[in-house]
Amino acid sequence: MENLGSFIVNHWVLVTIFVVLVALILSDTVSRKISGVSTLDTAEAIQIVNQRNGVFLDIREATEFKKEHIADSMSLYLRLMQILPN
Repeated sequence: MENLGSFIVNHWVLVTIFVVLVALILSDTVSRKISGVSTLDTAEAIQIVNQRNGVFLDIREATEFKKEHIADSMSLYLRLMQILPN
């Protein structure tokens, strides 16, 4: 245990970075659970699109969307959403 203390003292920058990273990861996980935001894997997203008439929204710029996009997806430029009033 005294080795841990000397490691922390000698490498305080590394320990600080580690603690901050762990805190960021935990805060993201906790905030997602609290807010009710859920994530989908690829198979779940495809299932929703195919069985429940879901739509993929592409939030990239229109020029990027025109170059390539998922079939039947819709372009919704994210900056436009930030400008528009609620």
